[in-house]
Amino acid sequence: MIPKQPQKNQDLLLSLHGVPGTAQDFVWYLGEEASGGTRLFSYIPGLPRPQRDGSAMGQRDIVGFPNGSMLLRAAQPSDSGTYQVAATMNPAWTMKAKIDVQVAAPRNPATEKPEVNMTPESGDSNVYEVMPSPGFLVSPVSGMKPESPPMSLPAPPPPAPQEPQPESQHYQAWILTTGAEISITPEPAQPAEGDNVTLVVRGLSGELLAYNWYAGPTLSLTFLVASYIVSTGDETPGPAHTGREAVRPDGSLDIHGALPGHTGTYILQTLNRQFQTEVGYGHMQADTVFQSPSLSLWLGVQKYSAVVLLAPGTGGALPSPLSLAPPIEILAPPTVMANDTALVERRDTLRLICSSPSPAEVRWFFNGDALPVAVRLGLSPDGRMLTRHGVRREEAGAYQCEVWNPVSVSRSEPLDLTVYFGPERVAILQDSTTRTGCTIKVDFNTSLTLWCASRSCPEPEYVWAFNGKALKNGQDHLNISSMTAAHEGTYTCIAKNPKTLLSGSASVVVKLSDGGRKAAAVAMMIVPVPTKPMEGQDVTLTVQGYPKDLLVYAWYRGPASEPNRLLSQLPSGNWIAGPAHTGREVGFANCSLLVQKLNLTDAGRYTLKTVTLQGKTDTLEVELQVARE
Repeated sequence: MIPKQPQKNQDLLLSLHGVPGTAQDFVWYLGEEASGGTRLFSYIPGLPRPQRDGSAMGQRDIVGFPNGSMLLRAAQPSDSGTYQVAATMNPAWTMKAKIDVQVAAPRNPATEKPEVNMTPESGDSNVYEVMPSPGFLVSPVSGMKPESPPMSLPAPPPPAPQEPQPESQHYQAWILTTGAEISITPEPAQPAEGDNVTLVVRGLSGELLAYNWYAGPTLSLTFLVASYIVSTGDETPGPAHTGREAVRPDGSLDIHGALPGHTGTYILQTLNRQFQTEVGYGHMQADTVFQSPSLSLWLGVQKYSAVVLLAPGTGGALPSPLSLAPPIEILAPPTVMANDTALVERRDTLRLICSSPSPAEVRWFFNGDALPVAVRLGLSPDGRMLTRHGVRREEAGAYQCEVWNPVSVSRSEPLDLTVYFGPERVAILQDSTTRTGCTIKVDFNTSLTLWCASRSCPEPEYVWAFNGKALKNGQDHLNISSMTAAHEGTYTCIAKNPKTLLSGSASVVVKLSDGGRKAAAVAMMIVPVPTKPMEGQDVTLTVQGYPKDLLVYAWYRGPASEPNRLLSQLPSGNWIAGPAHTGREVGFANCSLLVQKLNLTDAGRYTLKTVTLQGKTDTLEVELQVARE
């Protein structure tokens, strides 16, 4: 929960951790019972509109995220209560979690002190109070100074300088502790290179099935060190296993011969018999700079750590007064979360959140550069939320946020945003042909390719139409292999964007050129369409330049003799089947012949015989080839 103690009108982030990336949906509830009446919203990753509000949403402004987290904007005291979330992995596996939220009226933090319990290990009766901080609280040592103390915490006067002690001297130390469900403590507290280190786990409860150890800032398979099955003791190494790690039955992690590369954040994830998970965080620094004990505990997403040094020979007595330097925080990488990573231009709103447990300053980056001024106008006052209403295509790209303070800086992994738009400026282009305005003129018996072009993300789907009738062509281009008078007409390309649900179209008129029209009028020829048909297809033997004063025509399979006649037809449209007719041949008024459902035996020579009203007889032949399927 960020912040941990929300105030009225603050934005409240309930950040969900430990959920695998395969969740099918998330459902959030407000109340002790999870029911339809208490449902705030459901979130189904991958849908165009993943968030569906429930009856308990009311007037609340809540934004869900693909990782299951939720953001409540401008929280009110009436928003206090028990928040529950159910994450469905599959029909047989649902992960559940809940948290109590109390939204308080504004208060003056300058007049209040957070409480931290400290338990000395050597029986000391004194009690010391330390401000909790997501960083290190270090007692002054000779030669160490804070680089930039916070304005609200002026540094106390330093004690008198002390000479550095040799490494053989014994230092006694009190360890500052604070309660947690799961705590992880490195032993030794500050190991040197080559030491055997144990990350000791305390606070485990319930009957556990398995442990997962991760060496990294997030629950990612990339950072998995090992998985351990409690009942069998089986341990399976992960991608981050170096050969030096081993899991104990109590969940602790042994690291044999620690190297500087073992420095960093460690996460323990437990799984119980109800398939519920808990997560604990730890940090280890492997070096030889200081020979004093130290402890670093991670509780949830908040880190508490302290080192208190005692001079040798003091008998365990703490110096009075106890002086602590201002906190120095080592920042963990933040995470950029988005309401969606694929949005529609001018329709959808982009919301990005820089999620970090630290109150450090935030900077944003876009495609590796500082965020443009126009986009920065959408930032919240604290700089952690970026909102863009009616997102634009130029805002698509990689977003990162960076947290920083005077001594540390850490940048998130990039989050890629896609913005869908278009189609726009749909146009039909053609190769080398003559074009006048919207009319394309093509020579007789030549080929033509029409291309449909547009500006669109993603690439649109295409539909072609000829004289208003849809063609079976889903490509961005259309081919006319041999131009004839039958191909003259209006060609239309329709581009459809499946994401924006918008469409656009363009049309051109295709005609024979003047020279092509004369050639078509003089020569009569037969052109198979398609030119190379396959077995099972239909083919049309198209006749180009047939006589206009036609009296009768006849088609033959082979030479023009009666036994080979397929059919004869008069200009009236009546046709007579011949001896060679198979029932698959159809004649047309323009002398063309359709042969349906070709087989390999249909290949061969076909003859057309025409007779005009004046008695002029012409005979044409064509060789038909049928390819095997």
